[in-house]
Amino acid sequence: ETGFSHTLKFAFWNNEENGALGSAEYVQYIASTGADMSLYTNFDPGCYDPDGRMVLDIASNQQSSWVANMMTACNTLYDINFTLTYNTYTFVSDHTPFWDYGYASVTTHSESHGPAHTPQDTVDQVSIMYAQKNAQLGMSVIATLAEVINDEVPEFTSASAVLLTALAASAAVILVSAQKKTKALKSR
Repeated sequence: ETGFSHTLKFAFWNNEENGALGSAEYVQYIASTGADMSLYTNFDPGCYDPDGRMVLDIASNQQSSWVANMMTACNTLYDINFTLTYNTYTFVSDHTPFWDYGYASVTTHSESHGPAHTPQDTVDQVSIMYAQKNAQLGMSVIATLAEVINDEVPEFTSASAVLLTALAASAAVILVSAQKKTKALKSR
C-alpha cells in the first residue's frame, strides 16, 4: 500500500458553468476556518484531443507559477510528452475562486473545448490517452508534494487507468498540510 505524508482530498464540484459555485463555496469555507491548504489543482476540460496533438495548457497565476514549473519538469522527467503552453486561455473555472482567496492553484486545459456543454458532450468524445496523461502529470506533482511514504509503486492496471481518466475528466485535487514542502519549492 502506498501512502502520503500529507492529506489529499479529491473533490467534484457542481455549478462550474454558473460561476464556479461549488468550488467557491468550498474555498470560502476553508478560508473561514483557517484550514491549511497548500495547493488546488483542477483538471477541466482535460480530456478532449480528437486530433492527437497532445497540447496541454497550464493556467497559473504569479502565486502558483512554481506549480506550473513543477508540471513542466514532471512532463519531461516521466516522459509524459505533452507540448505545454502556459496561460493561453483566459477563463473562469473552479480554480478561479482559489486564486481570489490567495491560494496556490493551477488548472490544465485541453487545446479545444470540443463539444463541451452541449448535448454532444458524451463519454465517447473522451480522448483516453490524453486524459490519462493529464492525470499522470497532475498526480506526479501531487505525489511529489504529498511525499509518498512507500517508494513501491503500485501496479498500473486498466482499472487504475480508467480511474485516472475519470479523475482527469472532471476532478480537482486539494493538497493540505504541506506548507513546509511548498515553501521550500517556491523559494528555489
